[in-house]
Order: sequence, then structure tokens, then C-alpha cells
Amino acid sequence: MIKTIVIPGQPVGKGRPRFTKTGHTYTDRKTVEAEHAIADAYKAKYGNDIIPADQPVGLRIYAGFRIPKSDTKQKRADKINRKILPTIKSDIDNICKLVMDGLNSVAYEDDKQVVIVLAGKVYAEEPMVYVEIEEILDIGSEEKCKILSKKPLK
Repeated sequence: MIKTIVIPGQPVGKGRPRFTKTGHTYTDRKTVEAEHAIADAYKAKYGNDIIPADQPVGLRIYAGFRIPKSDTKQKRADKINRKILPTIKSDIDNICKLVMDGLNSVAYEDDKQVVIVLAGKVYAEEPMVYVEIEEILDIGSEEKCKILSKKPLK
């Protein structure tokens, strides 16, 4: 079963750890709030339905960025039709980290269970992050086998 959630608003990435003068680390408020929004979106739709710790998980993460109001009609159309893709902040890896951490202990017991991530950045009429969470029950599907059977680069 594939579970889907939508987190409205401009996509943000996981912030870097912050340090106090005494050397302790903490997570910035913006990151904590974004992680809570992800967890809340999941809980609102699926409650306490957590994928067990021994079960592999796959994620699809689509970050939809706001189109600037100053864009021309043509540029806006090109962005909606994926002819222009966002090469702007936040970095896709930081968006993935934020989503995975936000779903930790909420959708799955630990993000070490995540074995496949497909992620992309696009422009959207309404900014949001769309996430699909899938328990990988059958590794025999052609798509998953292609991803997992690739030999690592030497």
C-alpha cells in the first residue's frame, strides 16, 4: 500500500545543526517546525500506523516550488510544463533529510528502513511537498529491481 501526504507551503530543507557557546548542539526552530508539519500531516491521515522496524521502505518526494509573480506568462507556462526546473534553494538532499526525519517514529520506526528514495524539484501553482511512503513487500517489481540491482561504481 502506498501512503501519500501533502505538506502545503514552500519546500524547505533540513537546517544545519546549531551550536551554543558551551558546545551543545540544537536544531533551529524553522527545521523543527517543518518536521512537525510533516509528522502532523502523516498522523492526521494515517494515525499511528507505523511500518515495523524490519520492513524496508521506499519514498517518493516531490518538492513543488512557488512560481514568482514577476514571471511572464510564457515563463510561467514553461515552469508549469516542466520546461524550466527549479535550480534554487533548498537542495534536494536537504529536503529529503527533512522529510525522512519528520517521518521518523511516525510513518516508520527509524529512517534506516528507507532503502529507496526518488526525489525531484518542480514548479507548482501551489507550493508544497508531496510524499509517497511505500512498504516494500515485493522486491520483484521491475522498477524496484532495476534500482536495487545496479552495481556500485568502482
